[in-house]
Amino acid sequence: MTIMGHPTAKNPVRYRVQDKIFGVQEYFSASKFGSLGKAKIAAEKRQRELDQKRAIRSRRLDLDINKIFHSDGAVVGLRRTFKKRGDKTVEIFAIQIGVDGKQVNTQVTITNRTFQQAYKLAQDKILELRCIERCYEITKMFDDCAYLYLISHKTQPK
Repeated sequence: MTIMGHPTAKNPVRYRVQDKIFGVQEYFSASKFGSLGKAKIAAEKRQRELDQKRAIRSRRLDLDINKIFHSDGAVVGLRRTFKKRGDKTVEIFAIQIGVDGKQVNTQVTITNRTFQQAYKLAQDKILELRCIERCYEITKMFDDCAYLYLISHKTQPK
């Protein structure tokens, strides 16, 4: 964001620094800093600090691991559910993620597989769609959140 004169840009009494991402709105008044020039210098210093925090946040969000997992540990776009196929109802992992601005839907059948086999196939599918290589940290996070999908399945619909 930018530094703004307050109450108006042409006749400021103070300067305002605002950042909606971090929830910051601070005023730097001439009476507090002795002059309008000193208030502007203080506001510019605070704005540089916020710009630096924004750059760090942006780099952190661009990490591969943050594209795969929510902040609570759940896998982005993965859910365990049932699907009707002909006369049978099968249990599946439904995967729905955005790739290059488009929604991609795919499924991994749990029926006729162990949970671990199906969960590993779902992981591989997600990593493949996101073009991310598996590493120790990602594998550990997948293992840590597996319980969410073990206990979250619904009872089979009738």
